[in-house]
Amino acid sequence: MIVEVPDEAASYEERMMRRNEIPFLLSFRRMKVNGKVQLWYDITGMESLQDRMRRQGVCAKGLMEVIECLNGACEEMRRYLLWQEHIYLSPDTIFFGYDGKIRLCYCPAGSGDPFGQMREVMEFVLTLVEEDQEETAELCYRLYDIVLQEHYSFSQMMECVRDFCKETPTEDEEEEMEKGEERESDILESFGKEYMEIPLMEERQEPSGKREGLMEVVKRAGEEIASLRKVAAQIIAGEHLDFDGEEGDGDAPGSRRDEFTYDRGRNGRKERAGD
Repeated sequence: MIVEVPDEAASYEERMMRRNEIPFLLSFRRMKVNGKVQLWYDITGMESLQDRMRRQGVCAKGLMEVIECLNGACEEMRRYLLWQEHIYLSPDTIFFGYDGKIRLCYCPAGSGDPFGQMREVMEFVLTLVEEDQEETAELCYRLYDIVLQEHYSFSQMMECVRDFCKETPTEDEEEEMEKGEERESDILESFGKEYMEIPLMEERQEPSGKREGLMEVVKRAGEEIASLRKVAAQIIAGEHLDFDGEEGDGDAPGSRRDEFTYDRGRNGRKERAGD
C-alpha cells in the first residue's frame, strides 16, 4: 500500500516508526518516485477489513478483535509519543495479518479524525449484517450509537463489546451447553430403561406354598411377642404367675407357658413343673 506525503524532512514520528517495530501498526519505508515522496506500507500476506468481512461476514468476534486492536494501538502510541490523530481508519486500511493480528495504517504526515473515520467504518459494517444476525446487529448498533457521540473513546467501545459478550454466550459455550444437555438426556434415558426393567412387587411370582408358609411363621411370631409382652407387664405389676395346669385368659391351650411355673420367691428362676 502506497501513500503520498509532502516532500519534507522526516519527522520525529517517522524516525520513531522506522527504528521500532510498534505493535498494531504497519511498518513502512520512505521512497521518492518521480520527485514525489511516498510511504510504502508492507501488507504482504494481509487482508483488509473490507475483503475479510465481505468474504466471511460480520460476527461479534471479528468486531471485538478490531476494537481491541484500536484500544491497544492507542496505548502503544502513548508509549512512543505518537499522535492518535495520525491513524488512518477505513475498511481498506485496517488489515488482518497471517498471524491473526490486526494492524493499522499510521501516517506521520497526515492529520485526520480517527473517531470520525470510525463512524464510516461502522456504517460499512452495518451494510454487511444479515437480517437473521439479530445478536450481531444489536452489537453493531450499540457501537454505532457510541461513535455518533461527539466525544467518545475506543476504550468505551471496548467496554461495550465486553459487556455484550458477557450477556451473549459464544459459539464454544453454546456447543458445550448442547453437549451437556445431550449427556443429561442420555443419562435420563438410561436410568428410565433400567428402572422399567426392575420387576414390581405385584409382578414377582413366588410359589404359593412357600408364601403361605412364610405368612404362618410371621403370624406365630406375632402371637408369641404379644404373649411375652403380657407376661412382662404382669411381672412388673408384682403379680404371682402360676401356669401350672391353668389356662389364663388369652392363652392358647397347650402353649409352652403351660409347662412352666414362675415363683418370685425362688430367686426369679423358671423351673419345669414337677422338678
